[in-house]
Amino acid sequence: MDKKPLAVGIDASTQGVKALALGPDGVEAVAAVNFGKDLPQFGAPEGFAPDPDPAVRRAPPRMWEAGVRLALERLGAEADLGRAGALSGAAQQHGLVLSDAAGEPLSALAPIWMDRSTGAECAALDARFGAALREKTGSAAAERFTGPQARKAAREDPAAFAAAARVHCIASWLNSRLVEGGDAPVDPGSASGQNLMDLASREWNADVAAFTAPGLPAKLPRIVPSDAVSGSLAPAFALGGLRAGIPVVVWSGDNPDSLLGMGCAAPGEAVASLGTSDTFFASMAEPRTDPDGFGNVFCTSAGGYMSLSCFTNGALARDRVRREAGLGWDGFDAALAAAAPWDAGSLLLPWFAPESVPRVARAGAVANFGFDAAPPERRVRSLVEGQVFAMKTHSAWIGGAFKRIGVTGGGSKCAGILRVLADVFQAPVERLEGTETVALGAAMRAWSHLTGEPLAALAARLCRPALRVEPDPAAAPASAAALAAYAAFERETLAAR
Repeated sequence: MDKKPLAVGIDASTQGVKALALGPDGVEAVAAVNFGKDLPQFGAPEGFAPDPDPAVRRAPPRMWEAGVRLALERLGAEADLGRAGALSGAAQQHGLVLSDAAGEPLSALAPIWMDRSTGAECAALDARFGAALREKTGSAAAERFTGPQARKAAREDPAAFAAAARVHCIASWLNSRLVEGGDAPVDPGSASGQNLMDLASREWNADVAAFTAPGLPAKLPRIVPSDAVSGSLAPAFALGGLRAGIPVVVWSGDNPDSLLGMGCAAPGEAVASLGTSDTFFASMAEPRTDPDGFGNVFCTSAGGYMSLSCFTNGALARDRVRREAGLGWDGFDAALAAAAPWDAGSLLLPWFAPESVPRVARAGAVANFGFDAAPPERRVRSLVEGQVFAMKTHSAWIGGAFKRIGVTGGGSKCAGILRVLADVFQAPVERLEGTETVALGAAMRAWSHLTGEPLAALAARLCRPALRVEPDPAAAPASAAALAAYAAFERETLAAR
């Protein structure tokens, strides 16, 4: 009897690598590598090298490669990877790796998405192109994007930049390491997170690339569709039982593959990732950009488009309010349910740290009531409502109502937060059974190539909700009134700064 086929998906994230084996009946095995614990020799315990400048966040590319190797070896101990007929992956979006023609990195450290040291480069791009940069590439100049990072690299070391054969984001560099020949293309999902790709044509924007850095247009990898094969698996990565030569479907970014792995890649579907930062991203049929410049627009790995807004004050804000209120997490959830909802006289702008959406440089939460002296349940309720109101306010530019919202991250375990999301957005909210959505999204693309099964059918089969919270229509009028009050309070506060 023939062995059942298998596809492998890899998630090369900030703090580690996960590899997932997907078979005909679903996920068969997952293996994980933590950079700090498993690869301490690289000196990046949190996924980046320590630096005296807090704006600088760089990591060793060789650590990412070693993490992929180790994850595949560990996955091979859990699943028969000899059955694998295709592989794909996703990496932390953005970042910059300069390499030679064989894919070898030219520096020991490379900037990642957490880097915030390219303010001058972003200002130059915005000054040159203005609103056209956002309209063409989907985003205003962003410090974490590959384009501004490339401009900084060219300014700081012109000779090293000139010597680079390729200017990669992290996904296309890792993809290059995995395939024979060492020179992989990039998919639109990763390319759209660079301030360099034209959203409409899905090609590099020649004018923006030429202005960004000398010789950059010739150094960028070619852009191919997210279902294209980037090459054959190199013998050096035939690990854990994998066979050299199997097709490697082009790698993508973690955000597009997470949307796919959540089963929310169809227009009208959204995801709220409630982690260290709260990230809200949604599928769109056509590209539409944020007129305020806070949100980003990327291509999805399913062929469409997606918005993304990253709210800095996520889990750390929730943890701060919880601790100051003297509550455990069960107590936090109970306090959230106990307080009266939708009180426009108890609004909180939860800017405990400098905020990204909207841009707030000076930390300091702002309330229209005595927040610090309020009972714990009032503080918890105002915080969560404020966070969800911010998501709703700053996703209005996407247009239309959402059919459903998938939730992931640590905050998704709090049933009360899901209730607030459902009632504010008036949409069903679903927490999925699995947690490795990025690796699953990559594996789904590899499986679709291997078997021909459409991504939509895969999502319906694999992305099952463990919990579904329906919106309460009776809450709609009061939550909408409180939302409007929040939006006005935010506008007034920003105007006064």
